[in-house]
Amino acid sequence: MQKEANINMELFEKEVHDNKYNFPQKSHKNVIILAIGVIIIILLITIICILLIQKEESKNNNNEENDKTEVKNDENNEENKEEAETSEIIEKEKELDFSDVDSRENWMKLPGNFKHISVGPLGVYAIDLDNNVYYRDGVTLGNSFGSDWIKFDGKLKQISSGEYGVWAIDPGNNVFYRERITQKNKAGNHWALIGDEKMNHISSGFFGVYAINDSDVIFYRAGITNTNPTGTHWIEMDGRLRQLSIGKYGLWGITKDNDVFYKAISFENPTINGWTSIKESKFKYISVDKYGVWAVNLNDEIFYREGLSESNPTGERWRQIEGLLKQISVGYYGLYGINFGNEPFTKDLKLK
Repeated sequence: MQKEANINMELFEKEVHDNKYNFPQKSHKNVIILAIGVIIIILLITIICILLIQKEESKNNNNEENDKTEVKNDENNEENKEEAETSEIIEKEKELDFSDVDSRENWMKLPGNFKHISVGPLGVYAIDLDNNVYYRDGVTLGNSFGSDWIKFDGKLKQISSGEYGVWAIDPGNNVFYRERITQKNKAGNHWALIGDEKMNHISSGFFGVYAINDSDVIFYRAGITNTNPTGTHWIEMDGRLRQLSIGKYGLWGITKDNDVFYKAISFENPTINGWTSIKESKFKYISVDKYGVWAVNLNDEIFYREGLSESNPTGERWRQIEGLLKQISVGYYGLYGINFGNEPFTKDLKLK
């Protein structure tokens, strides 16, 4: 009996001993499971919060992108509107009208010192003695004086503002076209290099773009369209000129001997062969636009070509007007020029 009692006591103590250590182990497992569950719940909540935050940020970004898109669309619409207004002015300039001109307004001296100036439907542009480029702000029809000279990028020796845009030549005889000029942005935004030929002089006007290289060879810029304003290639033409100007009254030019020649250009045949000699006088610079044909002689005296008409496109005679200029430009906003002291002048013109 004592032996059985001892065995039972040992079994009891063993069971107590086992329960003593098993119960806490079971409690630890429950705590661990509970902790894991809490962690999983926290992770799920965190993920949900992150997803909600990302969704809100995405919504805000989309709103910002939409706002930017709307602003960009507004800017594009404004640019398109400005370009349409500019195109409308240029198209009106292309309506051929042979009219006499009233040049009785007085000359007005503009501020600054310049060596070259050009006027056209896109504005008035000038180059100073250091080859810096400017446009004249505030110029309107009936107010050729304007308000201020605004400098913009570029180093040029000659510039031409006309119906086919603003083209220019730099001191290295490279040809450039100014992109995105509008009535509200006379400076445009970029000079595009036309790198296929070197030129010494260029003219943008009623019938297109014409240029002369340093050997006096004459070229016409082919392939110009509304979608490709810089054209595709140069076409060599007959004759030799030192300076030229294209306008409503055809292509006029000056030779190295200061003789004047005229070519009857048309849209159908912009490179027609043959020149007509205008033999009455010697000139060193000539300019053509809706206000007629203007020129300066070797003594800087200024002349206007009278009697221009469809039946007589070369006119009848030269009429001298007051003033002295070494370079002259006539165009949409009036008459401009540079005198021997590099001072710029302007005169308002009216069609009779």
